[in-house]
Amino acid sequence: MSSALFALSRCTRPKELRMSHRILLVEADPELRSVLQDVLADEGYEVVTVAMPVVEPAVVAALGLDAIVLEYSVRQQPRARLMLDQIQSCSATTAIPIIISTTMARAAEELAGLLRPQSDALLAKPFPIDDLLTTIERTVARRP
Repeated sequence: MSSALFALSRCTRPKELRMSHRILLVEADPELRSVLQDVLADEGYEVVTVAMPVVEPAVVAALGLDAIVLEYSVRQQPRARLMLDQIQSCSATTAIPIIISTTMARAAEELAGLLRPQSDALLAKPFPIDDLLTTIERTVARRP
């Protein structure tokens, strides 16, 4: 995936509109992970990154996260599904919104049934970076 695809549509928000929220970015592709981390940091987010979805709910809870962006790919599917289930079922992390990014059309249908309508979201890759930013803003704003 080319980082240019994501950077082209980027529209930086004015500094006074930026909010400081902590995001966990789970993305296997190192180039994409780096680009997304830079974009989110430029938008005022504090970003914690990992390549694999193996983060335990206790660790997630200790991070004080406002949202999770979770890659759901063929390679990551079993671990991503486990992480999704654990985060959603643990009382210490259940309020954290999860934004799932995937290229898997079939998984999108399956995942739609797993997402919590008031807090979670699904993004199909490739996506314009503004879609990710808007989705993060919307999910963080709905968080209790």
